Amino acid sequence: MTTNKRKTKVNKGSKQILLFFLLLWNGFVVYANDTTTVLSAQRYLQLVMQNHPLIKQTDLVIKEATAKLLSAKGAFDPVADFSFENKTLDGNRYYQYLQPQLKAPLWYGIELKAELSDVRGSNTANELTYGNSVAVGVSLPLLSGLVMNKKMAVLKQAKNNIQLSKAEQQNTINTLLLDAIDAYWDWNVYYQEYFYNIQAKEVSYNRLQFTKRMFEVGERPAIDTIEAFAQYKLLEFETQKSYYNWVKSAIELSLFLWDENEQAVFIKDNITPLIYNTRYLLDSITLPSLNDLELLVLNHPKLNAFDIKLKNLEIERKLKFQNLLPTLNVNYNFINKSYNPFYNVGDNLLLNNYKIGVDFKMPLMFREARGEYKQAKIKIEATQIDKVIVQNELNVKVKTYYNDLVALKENLRLYNETFLAYETLLKGENTRFENGESSLFLINSRQNKVLETRLKMNELESKLMKYQMSVYLLAGQQPKN
Repeated sequence: MTTNKRKTKVNKGSKQILLFFLLLWNGFVVYANDTTTVLSAQRYLQLVMQNHPLIKQTDLVIKEATAKLLSAKGAFDPVADFSFENKTLDGNRYYQYLQPQLKAPLWYGIELKAELSDVRGSNTANELTYGNSVAVGVSLPLLSGLVMNKKMAVLKQAKNNIQLSKAEQQNTINTLLLDAIDAYWDWNVYYQEYFYNIQAKEVSYNRLQFTKRMFEVGERPAIDTIEAFAQYKLLEFETQKSYYNWVKSAIELSLFLWDENEQAVFIKDNITPLIYNTRYLLDSITLPSLNDLELLVLNHPKLNAFDIKLKNLEIERKLKFQNLLPTLNVNYNFINKSYNPFYNVGDNLLLNNYKIGVDFKMPLMFREARGEYKQAKIKIEATQIDKVIVQNELNVKVKTYYNDLVALKENLRLYNETFLAYETLLKGENTRFENGESSLFLINSRQNKVLETRLKMNELESKLMKYQMSVYLLAGQQPKN
């Protein structure tokens, strides 16, 4: 009777152990119960992209660059000007000047001008045309300021700065998502560690209760209860430690979550990550091509930003080169003593009814201009070197991540085979234990080894997923929502 009772209890305990490991190591995903929400990495990154204030801040930078472009375009806006001046003393009108005019700055420093003039009085300036007159003319730089001038440079750079802001925005988003991905998979691995430890602790507790009952009926020595108790306490400690690690990682994960009102959102205990089966990962993950990644690097937002900065520096170089040229500005105005500019027009506008001017200026040594031009060229050369350095760093990072990806997948495959071997040993030890050929010490040792291997596999799985998602961001690929 005692023997049958012992066999029944041994079989019951062994079945509990086997059931636990079947559930623990053979699941495809951890399914959520009625009160648990599973948060995948893709959904998490979508939430980060939706409301993170750093992304909103980069949008403001683009808006600011757009506003600066509008301001730069203002330098080419037509300008209406009106002036009126009158002097009367002791009944004598000395002068009265009425001069409305319209100026229209154009590209290449050209400026068009139209002016009406009404000059009256007894003491008017001799250079002014008495009575009504009209003048229509143009001002043109022939040397310095023709190919490039300050207004043209500011406008071109403002257009480039919008693209620069977009490239920097993309780079900021990529950096943010890289940090968010690290936080998510750290949270994932700590959750798995807690999940598997708590399950192992429950099995250890059941084994402890079973051993106590066996001791009470004289089927097990007292030392077995101490062995079972020590194993249970060890797993209780590991469970508690992994729980606090999981809570800490959840807090760090929450740093990237915000609502639409820019309020921080914190991950609760009922939100868990998505857990994949190892075999599924090994079969489903396709490693990227290194050549494809290297091609992506060529269009990396960091490198695009350098290209745009070089365009702006080239504009600055051209502007500084203009200072090496003498200033030669000419202006021509056709005038007529009537508000009708075409009234009584002669055959040759260069012989009559015109006003012309020439302005020439040239430094004798051009030292300031030569110094500024050399500085502009040095800035270009330094930026080109910076681009080469950054491009090399990006290539090295991408190649390193790629090699790590290849190694991680192979390591995970090997560890999975090792885990299956340890799991087989545990099952075999359970069979020997049922037949009275093994000890509780060996069962615990096998269990610890299986648990240790499982946790190492969790770490490799999370790292593999982290690297697979990060390698594209490192190569500069825009994130997909």
